[in-house]
Amino acid sequence: RTSIDNATKIDFATNEVPATRLAPEYKLVRKSIRRGDFQLAKAQLQKMLSVDSSNFYYHYLMGKLCYEEEELTEAKQHLTTALDLNSGDIQSIIALMSIHTHIGDYDDAEKLLVTGLDIEPHNTDLTLAGAMMYEQNENLNRANTMYLDTINHSAKVDKVALYCIIATNCAKLDNMLQADRYY
Repeated sequence: RTSIDNATKIDFATNEVPATRLAPEYKLVRKSIRRGDFQLAKAQLQKMLSVDSSNFYYHYLMGKLCYEEEELTEAKQHLTTALDLNSGDIQSIIALMSIHTHIGDYDDAEKLLVTGLDIEPHNTDLTLAGAMMYEQNENLNRANTMYLDTINHSAKVDKVALYCIIATNCAKLDNMLQADRYY
C-alpha cells in the first residue's frame, strides 16, 4: 500500500501535486478536485483517513476541502490534526490562520502567524495572509508592514495592487502624506 509523501503540497489553483508515489485512491481525489466535485473528493478522503488517520496530508486536504465548502468547524478540526501530526507545515498554518481570520478569531490567527514566521520568516504566502488578517482586524499599520514585507520578499506578487492597498489603508488612517507616497 502506498501513501502520499508527507512533504507533498497541493496547489489548489493548479491542482499540481509533485508526489512521485500516489495512492491509487488519491488519483480519484485529485480528479474530483479538478472537476470541482468536492463531495466525491471528501468521501474518498474520508475512506483514506479511515485506513490511515495519521497522514497529516490527508487531514490537510480534507481541511482545505471543508473550508472550500464553508464547513469551518470540520475544516478547523482537520487542519488542527494536520498541524498536530506535522507542526512545521506552513500551508496548514496558513489555512488554519485563514479560518480563524474568517471567523474573527484574531488572537488565534496571530498566534499561528507568529508560529509560521518562526519557521519561515520570509514566506510570502504567510506574510500576505498575515497582512490580510491585520487589515480585517483593522490594525492597518501592522497590515501595511506585512504588505511591505510581502513586496520586499517576493518577485511574484502584484506590487502595484499591494501598494494601492497600502495607500488606501494610509488614507483610512488619515495619513495622506503616506497615502500619496504609495499611489
